[in-house]
Amino acid sequence: MTSRLDVTLATNSDGPIASTATEDHVRLLEMQHEALAKLERYRILQSLSTNIVNLLATAVFTIATIVSLATINDSFTDILVNVYASVLGFAMLVIEIKPIASVAEYVLFLYTLKGRGLLFVFLGCIIIKTEGFNLFAGIFVISMGLVLFLTAFARHVPFITDVSTNYRMWNEAVARQRRGGAAALFAT
Repeated sequence: MTSRLDVTLATNSDGPIASTATEDHVRLLEMQHEALAKLERYRILQSLSTNIVNLLATAVFTIATIVSLATINDSFTDILVNVYASVLGFAMLVIEIKPIASVAEYVLFLYTLKGRGLLFVFLGCIIIKTEGFNLFAGIFVISMGLVLFLTAFARHVPFITDVSTNYRMWNEAVARQRRGGAAALFAT
């Protein structure tokens, strides 16, 4: 990044004082600014990848509950569980796309990786069957839950944010980089 700072140098009879130190300081500030921009991009990409995992797992879960509802062989209890599970799946899709304040207030575990991961493990256990699409869906949702749960133990993992917030943050980061004169968003 080549952002220039206006530096006024004091002069004496021999010329400018500490010009090299000032230039080194400017280079150091530019390097710090680049490092912070890369860290911000990394965190936004991490959040967006978590959104993709959440959307995939929730979509597979919701489709599996609808497939289970379509089968006539299930008992009344299975039908009731699948109706509740499909409503929960649709609600989780909505929560993942657009934030709802009361959900964030009362069901905070949905916004942590450990909470969301354990919820996916639980939901995967609900929909898993011995054959067909529900077997695949159950294993997939359980494995995504375990991935989210284990990712929570990494350092500096933020709360889960919804897709619209991440998209807004991404656009703001891109706009800041363009204003700052960065060459490319993913330049190394």
